[in-house]
Amino acid sequence: MNSTDGPGGGGFLGSNNISGIGYGIGVSIGILLLITTITLASYFCTRAPQTSAHNQRRDREEPPELHNIVVDVGLDETTLKSYPKLLYSEAKLHKSDSTATCCSICLADYKNTDILRLLPDCSHLFHLKCVDPWLRLHPTCPVCRTSPLPTPLSTPLAEVVPLASRRDGKTDYDVKVKSVEISPNPVERGKPATFSIFATAGEAISGGKLVIEVAYFGWHIHSETHDLCEETTCPVSDGEFVVSHSQVLPGYTPPGSYSLKMKMYDGKNHELTCIGFDFSIGFGSPITDS
Repeated sequence: MNSTDGPGGGGFLGSNNISGIGYGIGVSIGILLLITTITLASYFCTRAPQTSAHNQRRDREEPPELHNIVVDVGLDETTLKSYPKLLYSEAKLHKSDSTATCCSICLADYKNTDILRLLPDCSHLFHLKCVDPWLRLHPTCPVCRTSPLPTPLSTPLAEVVPLASRRDGKTDYDVKVKSVEISPNPVERGKPATFSIFATAGEAISGGKLVIEVAYFGWHIHSETHDLCEETTCPVSDGEFVVSHSQVLPGYTPPGSYSLKMKMYDGKNHELTCIGFDFSIGFGSPITDS
């Protein structure tokens, strides 16, 4: 006897059975997702306070010196006052071609009576009243950012330094300089100064010339040429002799440290010697601040 399934039938693979299985699978997946979400949330919630507490404890334990702090410290008064000051009219006389006509800080044009401050190394000039406050806060030049702090002293006063080798390729000069004497020491501006060079000649010298170059903080300011026989007794026989050069420095010459280079040539323009030494100019008639 044949029987037929009703609308709700379908056997083992009937639609009702399939719906029941799908529902069970969906519920199982939902429960797994819920458990996973709760587990992850609990993990991160308990992890975050521990990490924050660890970071705070590490910050408290770090010594203060591990934190990089940059402090821009200016120059002290002693160093600042050691930098040369001069009138603008004097600066134009020394290097008129490249001397600035206005202050780079206030942008005002210089007047001949303005007092300027010269920074060592870079040789930049500024109004004294403008650059001094700057240097008290910043240890660098306002223009090139070079530190004006004095470089280590090179040559002690009146210590003779041989310069370069001869142009003809020979390593030794015919004239050996033994010492230099400067009188008065330091030199006073507006008054005569004498530079005495004690040397030894390897052979007789009948004549020649003496070339002198002067630099101020590395800034070439003056050069002159003299007849050698006017600076010593000619002819010079082989052996010891003295070259004595006297000069009155102008009253407006800025005080400070100067470098002098001296070259000696014979009558045939052969270089006999080349030396360099430092000398100081004192405050014969100092310029006061205004």
